[in-house]
Amino acid sequence: MGAPLEIIRGPFDVYVADVGEAMTAIGTAVAGSWVKLGTGGANSTSEDGVTFTSTQEFEDVRVDGLTASVKMFRTQEDLSISLTLFDWSLEAVTYGFNENTVTTDAGPPSIKSMPLLRGLTVKEHAVLIRSTSDSSPYLALGEAQIEIYRAVMSGDIETVFSKGQPAGLGLTFRALYDTANSKFAQVVFENA
Repeated sequence: MGAPLEIIRGPFDVYVADVGEAMTAIGTAVAGSWVKLGTGGANSTSEDGVTFTSTQEFEDVRVDGLTASVKMFRTQEDLSISLTLFDWSLEAVTYGFNENTVTTDAGPPSIKSMPLLRGLTVKEHAVLIRSTSDSSPYLALGEAQIEIYRAVMSGDIETVFSKGQPAGLGLTFRALYDTANSKFAQVVFENA
């Protein structure tokens, strides 16, 4: 008997594009204006992988005659995706810094630079997280992807430059509701 299909695994590649970019259909090559984070995708991220976090808050309804809650209302929910990128090329780092412009000065010596100040305007992205291997709970060798239609890079960046350890760039994308299209995010699995 084979392993249960409902167990899925990574690794996953993370792509970003401008809000409104069409999501690439699962099972097809990523197309359009999507940019893979890190030159090697999953091969440019830490072994911790991509962390998917869905949080929520509730308001309890209590009545005078009971000690237990009699009803709950969900008042808030958030979805975020985090990863540690081991690619410090400025073309990758720019996504942590509001997509600031990378400039090249021919020199000599030739240099590339990018400002670290993010400013008041927060850059929004569409985010596509796609499996690089068999990750569907429904189909052996099937793919999986998470589609976030509107998100911002909301995490703090803290990188340690030390001897013998790779310098990781922590990125956290937090989903926003896309009011123009009545969409938030979804997970998609191949099943046939």
